[in-house]
Formats: sequence, structure tokens, C-alpha cells
Amino acid sequence: MRGTQMSDGRATVQETVCQLENILVKQVAPLSEVQKTEAQNVTVNHKGGKAEDFMNLLQKLGLLDSYPKMMTKSNVLVLDGLSLNVKEPKMEKDLSSLYLYKLMTLDYRARYLFVKPEAISMDLEEEGPNAQDEDDLFDFDDRADMVPSSQQIQIHPMDVHMAIFHCSGDNLRQLGVSDSNSKSQILNGVISKQKHSVFFHRHCKGSTPDSLLMKGVVEIAWYCPGGKDDDIFDDCVAFLNLHGKDNIQKSKNSAKHIMREISQLYETIQMSTQAKKSTEQYATLPKIGVTMLLSGYPLELMDGDAAHVPLTWIKAVLDELTKTIGDRKVFVLSILGLQSSGKSTLLNTMLGLQFAVSAGRCTRGAFMQLVEVDSSIRNQLGYDFVLIVDTEGLRSPELSTKISLNHDNELATFIIGIGDMTVINIMGENPSEMHDILQICVQAFLRMKKVKITPSCIFVHQNVAESSAGDKNIEGRRRLLEKLDEMAQMAAEEENVDGISCFSDVIQFDIETQVFYFKGLLEGDPPMAPPNPSYSQNVQQLKTKLLTVASWKEKCTFSSLSEFKCRVSDLWTALLQENFVFSFKNTVELLVYSSLEQKYGDWSWKLRNHSLSLQTKLEKKIGSDLIQDVTTADLTEEVYKVYSPLKTEIEKYFSEDKNKETLIKWKANIETRFNSLKDELINGTMKKCKELLTSKKNRSELDQRKAKYTDELTKQSKRLASELKSLHLKDEQIIEEFDKLWVNWTTEVMKSQPNEEPAEAAQIGVNRALPLQDKAVDCLIDDN
Repeated sequence: MRGTQMSDGRATVQETVCQLENILVKQVAPLSEVQKTEAQNVTVNHKGGKAEDFMNLLQKLGLLDSYPKMMTKSNVLVLDGLSLNVKEPKMEKDLSSLYLYKLMTLDYRARYLFVKPEAISMDLEEEGPNAQDEDDLFDFDDRADMVPSSQQIQIHPMDVHMAIFHCSGDNLRQLGVSDSNSKSQILNGVISKQKHSVFFHRHCKGSTPDSLLMKGVVEIAWYCPGGKDDDIFDDCVAFLNLHGKDNIQKSKNSAKHIMREISQLYETIQMSTQAKKSTEQYATLPKIGVTMLLSGYPLELMDGDAAHVPLTWIKAVLDELTKTIGDRKVFVLSILGLQSSGKSTLLNTMLGLQFAVSAGRCTRGAFMQLVEVDSSIRNQLGYDFVLIVDTEGLRSPELSTKISLNHDNELATFIIGIGDMTVINIMGENPSEMHDILQICVQAFLRMKKVKITPSCIFVHQNVAESSAGDKNIEGRRRLLEKLDEMAQMAAEEENVDGISCFSDVIQFDIETQVFYFKGLLEGDPPMAPPNPSYSQNVQQLKTKLLTVASWKEKCTFSSLSEFKCRVSDLWTALLQENFVFSFKNTVELLVYSSLEQKYGDWSWKLRNHSLSLQTKLEKKIGSDLIQDVTTADLTEEVYKVYSPLKTEIEKYFSEDKNKETLIKWKANIETRFNSLKDELINGTMKKCKELLTSKKNRSELDQRKAKYTDELTKQSKRLASELKSLHLKDEQIIEEFDKLWVNWTTEVMKSQPNEEPAEAAQIGVNRALPLQDKAVDCLIDDN
């Protein structure tokens, strides 16, 4: 990036952010063209009195201070009274805010907004001489279809649309952009009633996310009428389709990757001991993240490619955010769901955000975005900001099964742990496909309860048919509650927590008010189907429920930014130390494995106990000279008297247990371990018996030698006594003479041992004869 630099050569934070925004905008080529033509059109159209009419219109709509192009995303992404209660406009200045709100919630009725005539002052004199021209602000040549004067005062709905367009900045204009259907797909719907794929698009069979040679290619297709009443066009029409210039999504990805590189750079600097002395010049990097958040852009919380939370970077950004806006209260709202279940679309519609949406894995990892609460309702809601956390879809087919299980379970626990409220999003009415992740969620909720964190959750079933809104939903709620209660009991047993009999014992949960059923997003079949107004109404109901959580959740408190920072740090650190739990698919599997290990402990103890008893029995027989030898065959036969029944019991357990489908994956491991234990016990017992037999044989031989040595030493001592008796020696001299005899005798004993017998055995015999030495010396002294 290049730009004006500080005195020390560093670009300012504001310049860097501006450059990031420019990257985001400049890549959108069609929008640039719109800006150029727009400036020309406004200049031409506003000549003469029309310019005054335009400014009067902006004043009525309350947009005068926002012209031209002054409104940004941060101006619009604010939660105000409309978020809690949407009413019909009573005053003209209400039109602009209500239009933007309906646009954010994908309510196409935004284009039909108007103030009812009886709500408008009928005093034409107050409106001024130009009131009669307002309705035709953008249609100067058509004067033949003038409406009655009572309706001339009413602002045309499309004038509201265009006025907001002229007052919106470049990035705000992208707010209404929906890329669920490509332009090629939309053109196909126009050209062909059968929706034949005249132009190839990303939803065609065999299509891939990227193409090598199609970017910049222009396709041409002709529509030729057949002279029939149902012809779409009366004349031949050529359609030109330019592939690959709509770079909105790429610009978003570019900003995401740039911010990821900034975070990695910051963490690297902080970890480098050599760079710590000069970290001040990099202290402005977290300010970029803060500016992104305050400007209405999401910031990556978890790197989806590496499944890593850059704690050093996140903590620095949150610290800088606290310095910038104060240690404000935040309501942390997170969302979980399977891939392509409509999570990001729900958040975008509900809060006017722009998280990536498409078929497949469009969101990776987790992103957080800050939305300010208007001062008029802060006291009512109890917090200053909403921090939204959007996550990637769980059970992604792009990931291998083993990686996916560990990654998803870790992600689910982390997201639930940091959120005050988690929306669990389910596509359709049947939550069976979510049961595995719900089990992990329940265990995560239970762990949060143990550490005094009290999150809550709301279930959203999307794409529910109109006919399912009655009794079927009651039955669906009942089945969901039964499953949640069952999983809560399993999780409590695994975590050794008493007093948990239902899901409501884990977290505050009301099945009647915390489960929502949504209609389909589109009203009809794509690609030309408009958004379903019922979906927008469902979103509004959910939004009101979420934002007013303090009014219905017991003991509801909101964390400050500094407290949220600590929670993120503590939770992620804890997760890194608990890999074992997340290596299992769900708590049911964990419970089954724990039970199996307990059973294996029982089986192995029975075999060990039998082997120990057998060894004790054999030792007694060997010690009593009842047996002279032990063979491997005899020992194996005795061990198999217990091993065989236990092996049959193991086979029965794996074939008849209610969880046999889950157990089968560990059967081979258990059988191998049990067989190895049997061989280990047989070999160990055999070794002990052989050592005991050898020791007994050696003791017998030594006893025989001791008698021999005693007799021989006695004879030599008597002979020495006879020789020394006539010499009348002193005691010291007698001892000296005996020591010579003792040395010669022990030397001869050691030499006389057979070659096959170790010298140590002879030495043992000599050592056992040592007490005779003192006795013989005493006898010699007495005799002399």
C-alpha cells in the first residue's frame, strides 16, 4: 500500500483504512461507471428549479445533511426503535429510515412506502409553489397524467429510493446487493420461460467456483419472437453477458485476507524478542481492526483455514476498541448451523450486515461485527453494542470426516462459550441431522454452567411450509425437547454433575418461546422469485426476541468489552488443553466409550485376579516340594479356564449391547488388548515359577555344601590346634596362623567348583561358613 506517510515513514491508520476501503470499492467496476453517470445526471437534472425541488425533497426526508454520498454503513448499522417495533410511516422524515430498514430485511415492499394523505398537511401554501412538481421530479416531460392535487403532496416511493441512493456512499449502495442468483441465471429467466440455461452460470451442473478462461468473455444470445401471443418480446433482441466483472465478493475476500495478514504480522512481532524494543511503531495495527469494526466491517475472530484464534491480535484490538469507545456493555450474539442452512442470510436480513452468502462453504472460521445501539433505547435494552459472531457451516463435506468432527465440535463449544445468546439454525423441520452437534452443544452449555457462565439459545427452523405452522410445530417442539432432555442427562452423567434431569436444568429454556419456525426466504421459484414478506416478518419477531433478552431471561447480565476479551482468552486456552473430548463425534459416543473402558477394566481384573491366585498356589506347592517343574502348557490350560468365559462375555457385549453400532469401531482394539494381557500374565507367572524352582534347587545344594564345609573346617581346625599346642603362642599369634589357614582353605574351595557353576554360588557357600571362622578361632585359643 502507498500513501502519505508519517515523519518516520509509516502510513497513518486512517490512510491505511482508506486504502483498504478503496480496494473494496475499486474492484467493483460496474459501480464506478454508475458513479460517473450519476454525477452527470444529477448535474443535468438539477438545472433550474428542479435543483431546488430536489433539495426540498431531501429536507422533507431528513437527508439534507447526507447529500451528496455522505451516508456510510456505520450510519445505517445502528439498532434503534425500528428494531423493536416496525410501524407505518406517520411523517415524511420517517420514510428514509423505514425504507433502509425494510431494504436490510429483504422486504421488497420497501419500494411501496408512502405517508397516507390524511397524515399530511393539506395546506398547499406551506408546501410552496413547487409542491405540484414533486411527483414528477424524475419525469420532466410527462405532464399529461397529472394526479389530483391532494395526491401531489405525497412523495413518490421511487423518489424516496433515488434520494437515498444519491445520499449513500459507495459501500452503502452495496447493502442491497444479493448475489444468491448470478446475472447469467437472471438473464436465463428473462429469455426462456422454461428457465433453460441459455447462459452458463454457477448453479449449472458441473460448474465449479473458479474458471480459468471465462473471465472477461462476452456471450451473446438472440431472442427471436415466434409471432405468438405469449412472446416475451415483439422484436429480435440480442443479450450480451459479460462473465467475471462483478468483483464484490472478491473485494470482500481481499479485505479479509489483508486483515488476516495484518493480524499475523502483529502476532509475529509480539512474539519476536528482537522486535520487542521497537513495537511502538507497530502499535497502530490494532487501530486498523478497530476502525474496520466501527466502520461496519466484520473482523476475523477465528482463522477458518487454520482453525486458530489469534489471541494476541484479538486482545489487542479489543483493548484498542475499549480505549476508543470506552469499556461499553455488549450483547454477544452468535449463530451455529449446518453448512448452507441460511445462517449468514439470517444475520444479514436481521441486522443489515453483509456476511458472505452462497451455496457451499462461503464462511470459514468465525467473524465478529459490531452494531451500535441507538441512545434512545440503550437503557431499555441494557447494553450499548451488539457483537455478532457468524460462523462457518458445520459438517462441511469439503473437510474429511476426522478433521470435520474435531473442528466442528471445537468450534461449537467456543462459539457457545463466548456468546450471551446462540441461535442454532436448522434448515427444515426435522432436526435429526443436527443431533450430533446438538449433543456437543448441550455438553458445552453444561460446562459453561460449571464455570458460572450462563449463555442461552434459540432454535430457528428455516424453510418451514405454511401448512406446518399449527399442530405439526407443536409435535416438532415436543420431539426436540425430548431429545434435548435426553442429551442433557447423558452430558451430566459424563461430566459427573448431579441434579440434571432436563435441558432446562442446564440453561434457562422455554420450548414455547425459544423455538422459531420460518417460512422460505423466496416467494416462488428462483431465479426471479422475490423475497417472501413472511420471512421478513419472522425475522422481525426473532430480532425483537433477541434484542429484548434482558426482559425475559432471568439474571441476565451483559459483559463489558474487557470482560468479553478475558472470556475469549480463557475459553480458547481451555479448549487447546482438552483435545480428547473433541476427538469423539458426540457425547453419546463418549459415554459409550467410557462404559466400554469400565467393562474392560472389570474383564482384565478378573483375569489378573485369577492369574495372581494361580501364581500364589504354585508358589506354595513349589515351596512344599509338591511339584518339581511347571510347563507352559499346564499354565496356559489353567489360565484359559477363566480367559475363555471372559472372551465369550466380550463377544456377547459387542453383539448384544444397545450401542453395538457405535461399539464395533473399538472391538478389534479390545480383543487385541485382552489377548495381549493373557499372554503377558502367562509369561509373567511362568517366569516367577521358574525363578522359584531355581532358587529352591540352589538352596538345597548350598545346604549340602554347608555341611561339607563345616566338617572340613572342623577337621583342619583340630589339626592346626594340635600343631600349635606345643608352641605356647599368644592369642594374636594363634589368630594370625588361623587366618593363613582360612585364606588357603577358601582359595581351594573356589578352585574346586565345576566350570558350569558360577563362582558366585561358591562364594555364597563360603559366606555361609563365615560364622564357623569365629567359632574355630575361639576353640583354638581355648585349647592352647
